[in-house]
Amino acid sequence: RIAARTHTTPSHSSTSNESLRSHTRQSSSIPPTPTPNSQNPPARGRPRLPRSAMPYDTASALFDHPTVAECYADVTAPGSFVSQMANNTLPVANFKAFLAHDAHYLFNYNRAYAAALVKSPDVKHQTIFHGLIGGTLDEIKHVEGACARWGAVRGAVHPAAQAYIDFLEGLHPAAVPLEELIAGMTPCMRLYTNLGRDYVKRGLVVQGCAYQEWFDAYAGEEMESLTRNLEALLPAPKDGGGLSSKVEANYVRAMELERDFFAAFA
Repeated sequence: RIAARTHTTPSHSSTSNESLRSHTRQSSSIPPTPTPNSQNPPARGRPRLPRSAMPYDTASALFDHPTVAECYADVTAPGSFVSQMANNTLPVANFKAFLAHDAHYLFNYNRAYAAALVKSPDVKHQTIFHGLIGGTLDEIKHVEGACARWGAVRGAVHPAAQAYIDFLEGLHPAAVPLEELIAGMTPCMRLYTNLGRDYVKRGLVVQGCAYQEWFDAYAGEEMESLTRNLEALLPAPKDGGGLSSKVEANYVRAMELERDFFAAFA
């Protein structure tokens, strides 16, 4: 997963900059009550991009998997971590814990990209993974910077984060086909891309939200392009049949782990 270079960095406007700085200084655990955007109230149900936003057949089919759809609905449900961020009601302590764990997770996620680079069968694959590794390193630096600004310090690794890391590490060995590793990594990219684009483009983030930068970071075209680059490496359905059972199982399991990761900090 690679965010735009503004990940949780107060840069989109002077008003938002001051909002972020003021919330960083606050001693209270919950940000002030926001002023909702009456013209774009938060939608109920399952906000997500139309199928046409994901042009690759395999990627679309996997994202439309019933279990994946349920996970996305859970991640965006009222009262969820993402919903609380968008409504500006997420306790600051929860966001700080999420940030600290995200930095730890990203380090391990990038190790999976390194494993994919080793498995690459050609220069095309190497080039794509080289770009994804570099982008993730940039994101790690920005998340660590956000941790410093918000005073986020990770203690013991949450079981939900460790379970996700263990899953990815299980896909590192040379005996695991590259397509199975890619399937286990793609949900992270697609989920964050859709969340950013859904909430920003549809006006689902309340005005003056302290967490606006988090949504902005994943809403840009750079993130969409990088996600599509990874999705393009997913295998096409086999002749006369569907996807490999392991490809489907890894994609679904990764999305379940994403859901659990977010839920751990709600």
